[in-house]
Amino acid sequence: MLPTLLRHAADFHDFLTAVLRRQGGTVESKGPWLTDMDSIITSDPANVRHILSGNFGNYPKGPVMKDIFEPFGDGIFAVDFEPWVLQRKKLQLLMKNNRCGNFL
Repeated sequence: MLPTLLRHAADFHDFLTAVLRRQGGTVESKGPWLTDMDSIITSDPANVRHILSGNFGNYPKGPVMKDIFEPFGDGIFAVDFEPWVLQRKKLQLLMKNNRCGNFL
C-alpha cells in the first residue's frame, strides 16, 4: 500500500477519488501490521451520515489519530465520544447562524 501511495503523492486526491469510485465509495485500509493503523475511508453519503449522526461511538479515532491531530487540541477532529458530541453541537449552532452561513 505504501509504495502505491508514494507513487501517487502528487495526485493523491485524484488517486483516492478513483479508488473510492472503483470500490463503491468505501475502502478499508490496512496499515502496517505493527502500527495498528487500520482505517475506513468513505465518500458514500449514507455511510458518512451513519458514522457522524448516531453511531460515532462505534468508530473511535484511537490514540494514533489523537497524536496526528494533536495540533488541533481538543477540537472536533481530535476527540472521541462525549467531547466529540459537544464539539459537534457547537459547530451545528455556529452553522445555523445566518452570518456564519454567508462565509460557506
